[in-house]
Amino acid sequence: MKRLLAVILVLSLLSFGSYSLGANNNINNVTVLMYHHILPKKDIVGCWENNSAVLSLEDFHEQMNYLYENGNTILTLKDFKDYIYEDKPIPSDSVLITFDDGYKSNVEYAYPILKEYNFNATIFLISSQIQDCYEKFNPKKLQYCCVSELKACSDVFTYGDHTYNLHRIDNETNLPYMKFKSYEDIKNDITISEAILSKYIDIDTKALAYPYGAYTNTSQQLLKEKDYKLAFLTAKGKVTKVTDRYYIRRYSISNNENFYSLF
Repeated sequence: MKRLLAVILVLSLLSFGSYSLGANNNINNVTVLMYHHILPKKDIVGCWENNSAVLSLEDFHEQMNYLYENGNTILTLKDFKDYIYEDKPIPSDSVLITFDDGYKSNVEYAYPILKEYNFNATIFLISSQIQDCYEKFNPKKLQYCCVSELKACSDVFTYGDHTYNLHRIDNETNLPYMKFKSYEDIKNDITISEAILSKYIDIDTKALAYPYGAYTNTSQQLLKEKDYKLAFLTAKGKVTKVTDRYYIRRYSISNNENFYSLF
């Protein structure tokens, strides 16, 4: 629970001041959407209320319907990677849908809606949180996907890395671990995560979302050495073919208002 609540504070701290990252132009902009936890409105009570990391199921369904009716092209992660690396043409209204953390609500609620519209999406998984055994969904708890669910939903979801144990905030400095951990610490964590996720991730589209959007030159260099193809931020902004592939901006979607402002 604390992990999800911490997302709100850190996203706000890291989003401003990051707009200059990567180049930007008006040619074939891609909108990358970032979601976290999804619940029906009736279940958004208590600690879930006014939590910007939680989107109502009803709003999510409405947003996907809008993209479908509006004719937006929903890219797979491979489509997106080929656009960035190989300059493959894509429609100017293209969208990439992503989810961070790997919450069970993604397969419980987002999966059937995405499947309904024949959409694809990518979940960036905290690999240490992948569950071995299935557990019935409980809207009062913060649950993570299990192995069988990841396999069963692979017709819709592509999976990416969100580190093994670096999705944390230091209690003393209030900084994300990725901001101050050593090269060796980050390397060891990502090596473990790679091994766990190897059965789910296509080596040709190996991608990582920085926990809390935090990064350093060290983490970027390490991802290059590890042959990660893409790395995603939490900073807002459109993506073009000349965007730095290790600093890809996304829009965090917390309500209909900030969704519709993008289109």
